[in-house]
Amino acid sequence: MAHFVATYEYSAAETELAAVRAEHREYLAGLDELLISGPADDGRGAVLIFESETAEQVEALLAADPFVAQGLVGEHRVRPWKPVLGRLLEHF
Repeated sequence: MAHFVATYEYSAAETELAAVRAEHREYLAGLDELLISGPADDGRGAVLIFESETAEQVEALLAADPFVAQGLVGEHRVRPWKPVLGRLLEHF
């Protein structure tokens, strides 16, 4: 398995995000491939870390995220990631 970092840049207002947030979080909570995720401090995006076979698999998971499917994410990016240092490394 490989690791991938996905980033979201929201294109919607907070009120639109709030209306879908519970559905979005429920969807993400059901993904075995998702290791951790959370919003950026400025509220305009998020970071998601996945363990998956390919970037294309991660892209398919993101496409089904209610935030993405409902057009609330203006841009997202998936990049391969290889953790090498840090306290969380033992979890990888």
